[in-house]
Amino acid sequence: MGHMIRIYAYFNNQDESGRVIPRGSGSLDSLRAHEGQVAVGQRVILCMDDSLEVEGVLERDDIQRVWFAVPDYTTLVRFDTGASAKPAGEGNP
Repeated sequence: MGHMIRIYAYFNNQDESGRVIPRGSGSLDSLRAHEGQVAVGQRVILCMDDSLEVEGVLERDDIQRVWFAVPDYTTLVRFDTGASAKPAGEGNP
Protein backbone atom coordinates (compact mmCIF):
# COMPACT_ATOMS: atom_id res chain seq x y z
CA MET A 1 0.00 0.00 0.00
CA GLY A 2 1.31 3.43 -0.91
CA HIS A 3 1.56 6.76 0.78
CA MET A 4 -1.67 8.22 2.24
CA ILE A 5 -2.80 11.64 1.03
CA ARG A 6 -2.94 14.36 3.71
CA ILE A 7 -6.03 16.57 3.78
CA TYR A 8 -6.36 19.60 6.00
CA ALA A 9 -9.53 19.22 8.07
CA TYR A 10 -11.65 21.47 10.26
CA PHE A 11 -12.99 18.99 12.81
CA ASN A 12 -15.69 21.43 13.95
CA ASN A 13 -17.20 21.22 10.45
CA GLN A 14 -19.00 17.87 10.66
CA ASP A 15 -22.40 16.61 9.62
CA GLU A 16 -24.87 14.85 11.91
CA SER A 17 -23.11 11.51 11.25
CA GLY A 18 -19.73 12.85 12.40
CA ARG A 19 -18.27 12.99 8.90
CA VAL A 20 -15.81 15.83 8.39
CA ILE A 21 -16.86 18.10 5.53
CA PRO A 22 -13.79 19.60 3.82
CA ARG A 23 -15.17 23.03 2.91
CA GLY A 24 -12.53 25.45 4.17
CA SER A 25 -9.92 26.80 1.79
CA GLY A 26 -7.15 24.62 3.28
CA SER A 27 -9.26 21.49 2.89
CA LEU A 28 -10.33 22.31 -0.65
CA ASP A 29 -6.75 23.18 -1.63
CA SER A 30 -5.65 19.78 -0.28
CA LEU A 31 -8.28 17.99 -2.36
CA ARG A 32 -7.50 20.01 -5.51
CA ALA A 33 -3.79 19.21 -5.14
CA HIS A 34 -4.69 15.51 -5.42
CA GLU A 35 -7.45 15.79 -8.01
CA GLY A 36 -7.77 12.55 -9.91
CA GLN A 37 -5.94 10.68 -7.14
CA VAL A 38 -8.77 10.47 -4.60
CA ALA A 39 -11.56 7.90 -4.61
CA VAL A 40 -14.49 6.83 -2.49
CA GLY A 41 -13.31 4.40 0.19
CA GLN A 42 -9.73 5.65 0.08
CA ARG A 43 -7.91 6.03 3.40
CA VAL A 44 -6.39 9.46 3.96
CA ILE A 45 -4.78 11.39 6.79
CA LEU A 46 -6.87 14.27 8.12
CA CYS A 47 -4.70 16.89 9.80
CA MET A 48 -5.34 20.15 11.64
CA ASP A 49 -2.88 22.98 12.33
CA ASP A 50 0.04 20.62 12.97
CA SER A 51 -1.68 19.82 16.28
CA LEU A 52 -3.32 16.52 15.39
CA GLU A 53 -3.92 14.00 12.68
CA VAL A 54 -6.25 11.07 12.27
CA GLU A 55 -6.83 8.55 9.51
CA GLY A 56 -10.14 8.71 7.70
CA VAL A 57 -12.05 7.20 4.81
CA LEU A 58 -13.33 9.33 1.94
CA GLU A 59 -16.98 9.38 0.91
CA ARG A 60 -18.64 11.45 -1.82
CA ASP A 61 -22.12 12.84 -2.32
CA ASP A 62 -22.35 13.21 -6.10
CA ILE A 63 -25.70 15.01 -5.93
CA GLN A 64 -24.33 17.78 -3.69
CA ARG A 65 -20.85 17.40 -5.25
CA VAL A 66 -19.25 17.25 -1.79
CA TRP A 67 -16.49 15.09 -0.34
CA PHE A 68 -16.73 13.80 3.22
CA ALA A 69 -14.20 12.04 5.40
CA VAL A 70 -15.14 9.59 8.13
CA PRO A 71 -12.50 9.95 10.88
CA ASP A 72 -11.17 6.86 12.63
CA TYR A 73 -10.43 8.33 16.07
CA THR A 74 -8.61 5.14 17.13
CA THR A 75 -5.74 6.45 14.96
CA LEU A 76 -5.68 9.94 16.54
CA VAL A 77 -2.22 11.42 17.11
CA ARG A 78 -1.79 14.72 18.97
CA PHE A 79 1.35 16.81 18.62
CA ASP A 80 2.62 19.01 21.42
CA THR A 81 2.09 22.56 20.19
CA GLY A 82 1.66 24.17 23.58
CA ALA A 83 -2.08 24.58 22.96
CA SER A 84 -4.92 22.17 23.60
CA ALA A 85 -6.73 20.97 20.49
CA LYS A 86 -9.85 18.84 20.62
CA PRO A 87 -11.81 17.77 17.56
CA ALA A 88 -15.58 18.11 17.90
CA GLY A 89 -18.05 15.34 17.24
CA GLU A 90 -19.02 11.90 18.37
CA GLY A 91 -16.41 9.30 19.12
CA ASN A 92 -13.75 11.74 20.25
CA PRO A 93 -11.28 10.42 22.79
